[in-house]
Amino acid sequence: MSAHTALLVIDMQIGLVEGAYQEVLVLDRIADLLGRARRAGVPVVHVQHHHATYAPTCRRAISLGLNVTLVSDAHTTIDAAFPAEQIIRHHNTVLPRLAHPSHHITVRPSRDVTFGEGDPG
Repeated sequence: MSAHTALLVIDMQIGLVEGAYQEVLVLDRIADLLGRARRAGVPVVHVQHHHATYAPTCRRAISLGLNVTLVSDAHTTIDAAFPAEQIIRHHNTVLPRLAHPSHHITVRPSRDVTFGEGDPG
């Protein structure tokens, strides 16, 4: 990842994560990402906002000229109009297909996210 890389963690406070789909697995993956980012000297930004903000954040980021990596197995939600698993799969499929002339959203599992040399992913 480039020198302009940061790890953005959105809405991981207890009130929103408790009872969410694969809560424990997602929290474990985020903890691993946090540790690897910090060891690599990558800035970590925590945002406490409103529920379901990662999709609009991804869209806004590419419109501002940033490339985005969405960690496919490190975001969660609850069952709503559709089952949580289906909502997550939808975002993991649709977001990287957004058209932008020069910036993109890449989706990859946490094990494939690296923060620099020496980070095994």
